[in-house]
Amino acid sequence: MTQFDEQAEKQLRVLKIITWLFMLVGPCAYLVIAQVISAKGVETRAGNEILLFMLLVVAIVNPFFAPLIARSETNKFRHRMSQAKSPVHLYFMLSIIQMAMVEAIYVYGFIVFILTARLTYMLYFYPIGIAWSFVYWPRREKYTQLLEKLNRT
Repeated sequence: MTQFDEQAEKQLRVLKIITWLFMLVGPCAYLVIAQVISAKGVETRAGNEILLFMLLVVAIVNPFFAPLIARSETNKFRHRMSQAKSPVHLYFMLSIIQMAMVEAIYVYGFIVFILTARLTYMLYFYPIGIAWSFVYWPRREKYTQLLEKLNRT
């Protein structure tokens, strides 16, 4: 196991807290809000299944762009090699971007719910979000891999 300096340890702890908030508290809050709205019996006239299918495709495809963003940011970091941003800050930023892309999946589901008032449509997005959460969940091993990648060049 690689030992990290104090700043890296602190940043990784903060990232862990943010990750739990992004990936668990947010989607649970959307579910609670949707349940409250459903219990009130709110009906909408904007229900359109095409929107559901379009946003499902976007939800599945959107996180595939995270590696492109990561590669771009890593290349910028390598070329600048400035002391203004440390590797842990780069990893922190990349993790936040990835988590935001995953969180967007849950937001798409909530938008579909708001427009259609169908809770089941919203729930279609949750397995997709959970799957992408496993892919992009920040881990120490990923940070170590980033450090190795940065040191190779």
